[in-house]
Amino acid sequence: HAEDRAQVRKLLESSLASGKPFRLYHRIVRPDGSVRTLYAKGDVHPGADGKPKKLFGTAQDITDRIKEEKNFHDLLDSAPNAIITIDNAQMITYWNRKAEELFGWQCHDAEGKEISDTIIPSKSRKAYYDMLGQILAPESNSSPRHNQIEIQVLRKDKSVFTADLTMSAIRRGEKQIVIGFFRDATLRKKAESILKTKNKELKKLNFELDKFVYSASHDLKAPLSSILGLINLAKTEKKP
Repeated sequence: HAEDRAQVRKLLESSLASGKPFRLYHRIVRPDGSVRTLYAKGDVHPGADGKPKKLFGTAQDITDRIKEEKNFHDLLDSAPNAIITIDNAQMITYWNRKAEELFGWQCHDAEGKEISDTIIPSKSRKAYYDMLGQILAPESNSSPRHNQIEIQVLRKDKSVFTADLTMSAIRRGEKQIVIGFFRDATLRKKAESILKTKNKELKKLNFELDKFVYSASHDLKAPLSSILGLINLAKTEKKP
C-alpha cells in the first residue's frame, strides 16, 4: 500500500543493518484493487563474513481477524457497563466508552498501561489479584471462568469509589484475554442502606405496636373484670 511503503522499507532496512528480527503490520493492494492487512515477521541471516545479508520471513493475512476484532469491540462499546480487557502482562488492551465515563481516562491514555497503575489502588490489589488467580487457575479450564467481587477502584482524579467487578477469561485464537466488567456500586449501596434503614424503622414500629396492644389489653382487662363482678352481684341480689 502506498501509505505504508516508506514505513515498511525503513523497518526492513533497520532490521538488516542491526541483525535484529522484524515484526510489522502493513497493507497490500491486490490486482483487483482490494486492500488486505498482513502481519509480517522474519529474521536476518548473515553472509559468509558474518554480516547481515538476507531477510527471511513470513506474512499472514489478518484482514478477517481485524474485522472480527472490530466487530467485537463495537459490541463492547455498546455495553451499559465499563469493560476493560487485559493481556497476560496485565496491560490494558481495550477500554470501552463506558470505561471512559466511569474512570475519567480516555481510551488512548489507558490502553498500554498496567491496570494496577490506573484504576486498582494499593488497598484493593490483593483482592483483585486473588480473583484473577482464581479465573486463570488451570483447574478452571474445563468450566466457565468468571468471578464477581465488590472492590474499591480509582478514578483518574484519584477519587475512590466502590464498584461491582465481574471478570472472565476467554480465548480468542491463540491469545487468552481477561475481560473485566465494572459497574458503579454507589447507587446500589445507597439503595441497600435506605432499605436497611426502612427495615429497622418497620421493626421498631412493630415492636411499639405490640407494646401498645399489650398495654391496651391489660388496661381494659381490669375495668371489664369489675363490670362483670357487678353484673354477677346484681344477678345474685335479684334471686328470691
